[in-house]
Amino acid sequence: MRKLLKILFVGFSLLFLTNGVFAKESSIASDAKKAIKEYAGFEELKKRGFNLKMLDKIKSPEDLYKVLKPFMIVDGKPLDNTLSFNGYKFARHKSVVFEDIYGTKEELLKKGFREEQIFNYPSKGKDIFRVGNFVWEDEKPVPSLYEQSVFYNRPFVGNNLIYFFICYFQKNYFKPYIENILKKDFLVIDLRLTNNGWGGQLTSLAADLCHANYKGKIIFIIDRTSGADCESDLTYVIKDSFYVGKEEIKPEFERIIIGENTCGTQKYVYNAKWNYQVGQLTFSPLPVKQNNWMVCEEGVGLMPNIWAYGKEDINKTVEVITGETGFGKMIKDVTDYQDSLYTASNNFWYYRPFFPEVIKNISSNEDYNKAVTKILKNEILYNSLLDKNSSDLKLINWWFEDPVCME
Repeated sequence: MRKLLKILFVGFSLLFLTNGVFAKESSIASDAKKAIKEYAGFEELKKRGFNLKMLDKIKSPEDLYKVLKPFMIVDGKPLDNTLSFNGYKFARHKSVVFEDIYGTKEELLKKGFREEQIFNYPSKGKDIFRVGNFVWEDEKPVPSLYEQSVFYNRPFVGNNLIYFFICYFQKNYFKPYIENILKKDFLVIDLRLTNNGWGGQLTSLAADLCHANYKGKIIFIIDRTSGADCESDLTYVIKDSFYVGKEEIKPEFERIIIGENTCGTQKYVYNAKWNYQVGQLTFSPLPVKQNNWMVCEEGVGLMPNIWAYGKEDINKTVEVITGETGFGKMIKDVTDYQDSLYTASNNFWYYRPFFPEVIKNISSNEDYNKAVTKILKNEILYNSLLDKNSSDLKLINWWFEDPVCME
């Protein structure tokens, strides 16, 4: 009898444990099915051969990733460059891997390189091209300013250009500078490390310049750090025509994009919820029922007219295009502060240092750069010391209160 009771006890225990395991597996599988059925790309997944039964036996988010990956990523190209869950992402980026081979287009074609391998590269000389190849790669982390951070940098004015970098979400930011812009042959707008907030600014600026009959050229600087919102804003502005309110704007001034292609925006984003929770799974983004919107080719992003890789190439390219030979030395762009920004990236939260009024009166660009750099370094050092003793006092928002356009 005792032996029979032991057998029954063991049997019920195993049944209980087994049911517990099955319940856990069933829960994750059930969560995944509910979430995927809400996914805007679900119909496209089914066309690729996916069906919900494939999720029956998954036990973890990693299993879900492994099941979906063959259908989400085909020939290295992602169906959705932003869909992620519990830290697993399907993002892929089409990058150019450059070789140190330069020459005129005719010279490179004679050497056997194909048209699609030859990129205009003026930083190395007039009519010079560089050899490169497009490859699909796993998404790589890129620096990015937090959306809530505000980083002011006043315009820098040269002999025939005016340069802006700003991450400030105000529609009419450029209006105080229109007169200065109209005096210059080139307007340079740096969109590196820019996440959003540019749409209203750029469209308003383009409208103002059209109304003022601007005769110059606008140069946009982009790279992989330019955010998806930046891509959509810029794509909108570089069209042959667009609307501001009910007014159709048709820019006649030339618009040039230099740098490298951006990472690409997500295919399903418009009206999407972020951090969509289904049981044990967190998706970002996921459900879209209408207005599917794709700004750029998925995983490829916005392409430049002229290629330049890295700060030195970009600055040299601007100098070649504009004739402003001192451009690289004149400006201090956001990438100069990038290392300092990300030394303290974990400290962005409450603390807001304000720059002293005195820096507004500095007339020399060189002295201005030194002053700002010193302030930033001191704030980072001060904050890092505080952060060792307090998790509540943290650094956010480095900004210049009232940028002054210098002549």
